[in-house]
Amino acid sequence: MDHVVLTVTTTGSDGAAVGSTESELLISGKIMAVVLDYHASAPNTTDVNLYMTDTPSYLILDYDNKNADIGLHPRKQACIADGTAVTIDGTYFDAEPYIVHGKLTLAVAGCNALTGAVTAWIFYEE
Repeated sequence: MDHVVLTVTTTGSDGAAVGSTESELLISGKIMAVVLDYHASAPNTTDVNLYMTDTPSYLILDYDNKNADIGLHPRKQACIADGTAVTIDGTYFDAEPYIVHGKLTLAVAGCNALTGAVTAWIFYEE
């Protein structure tokens, strides 16, 4: 399993500072886990988004109003060719990892102005 580390420095006023960073390398594979490490002074209004930068761009992680370090396993609902959702027993959705091929962007909002406001370790399988 490979990983990439992205660190965002935010600028602006307290509680409203923003920032983003993009991976230098193209990432190709399945996103298996994202570990978020918040700066000790990040407020609990901090919003973190991880998305694929290149076209087609889409959101992988939307984690709002948090400031505690955490490991996450973002998943999306599987579907068949016509877009119909795949479920297990008609009740629980069938989750699968996001598949990416492109650069990733980590964006932070609602934070204080901090160097290293949020660092994300993004683990993926090729």
